[in-house]
Amino acid sequence: MSPATIPECVLVDFHKSEGTVPPGRWGHSAAVINNRLYVFGGEGDQALGDLNVYDPENNQWHTLKACTAESPVPMNGHAACSTGSQMFIYGGRQGRKVLHGLYKLCTESMSWQRCKEGSTMPPALVAHTLTAVGQYGILCFGGQGKKVYNTVHKLDPVTCLWAPFKTVGVIPSPRHGHTAIWDRSDSLIVFGGINSNSQCLADVHVLSLSTGCWSTPQCTGDIPRARANHAAVSWGPNLMLVFGGCDPKAAGRFMNDIFVLDTVTFTWHCLRVMGSPPAPRYWHTMVMLQGKAMVYGGSSAAKTFDLLFSISSDWTRELESVAAELGRMSAASNGRTQVPSAAHMRLQFDDMLEQHGAAEALELERRKHNHTTSLLHEEHKKLQAANAEVPIAKF
Repeated sequence: MSPATIPECVLVDFHKSEGTVPPGRWGHSAAVINNRLYVFGGEGDQALGDLNVYDPENNQWHTLKACTAESPVPMNGHAACSTGSQMFIYGGRQGRKVLHGLYKLCTESMSWQRCKEGSTMPPALVAHTLTAVGQYGILCFGGQGKKVYNTVHKLDPVTCLWAPFKTVGVIPSPRHGHTAIWDRSDSLIVFGGINSNSQCLADVHVLSLSTGCWSTPQCTGDIPRARANHAAVSWGPNLMLVFGGCDPKAAGRFMNDIFVLDTVTFTWHCLRVMGSPPAPRYWHTMVMLQGKAMVYGGSSAAKTFDLLFSISSDWTRELESVAAELGRMSAASNGRTQVPSAAHMRLQFDDMLEQHGAAEALELERRKHNHTTSLLHEEHKKLQAANAEVPIAKF
């Protein structure tokens, strides 16, 4: 595999959603099913056990009521993932009690089911990860309960049966508050967390799903600060996107930085934000929806968040493409019309983001580019007409 293409900066777009917007929360879970964002539970002014869905097509939130008595109790610190039309939730915390129940939400019938417990299921856990890994099922890693764990359990999403996932190699230290993503191939990639000594971590570990072998790559580049209770997603082929988190022992403990890890070269890149950056936070969620990383909720020392925002690089890549096309058209017209470089266009776009917000800034930028393109087309036509009028010498 070749190294991935890394953008220099990303666009953060804050969504002023409509409908029944859920109250702010932290420690909730989120999953995407059929192009909709499902959010369950968490902690706000009180422990929450509600189920909410966001539809990006109409930018609306709805509060859903599942039609069975087996709904999960209000909780935080649980983990969730989705396969097909189903969302799975495991573990969590209700007050001081750490939980070990497995729940399955069927979005077609809008019904919850509490799956049967067994001797091979994971222990009661909080701040663990639950990751859908394609043909390999669902993997639960790490977390905190009676102690801090580094074990892996595998869930069959069809039978809802657990089994230990045997691993070898350089096994990660026990941790909780970490993230884990599937690289859409053969690997589970784990980053950060808090160890048994309450120290935050910044290490990366890779689990081969076919061999069960752990490895610890030597990362280079803009290596992030140690952190926990951050969020991460698989951001396209061979990329892991990381946002936010917290290090309780560090100054400026809440973070709002954005990093991307190339999972081929294991090189970290810190990404610049176009426009207003999101507030620092931890215990938020981030999922991929319509090609964008959607962040919801979270908390800092001063505030619990209810705003939904997206992180994307589509427009920054479009700026570079437009700048290149305008440059080619300007050259074809003998350079009579000056065109901006991609870097200059990003600076102009940053200013518009500050003044107008993402949606209006994008529309203004497109109008400006269309106007410049029209001027270049007219100049090109005039140049072609002038060239056609030059008589051809006869020999």
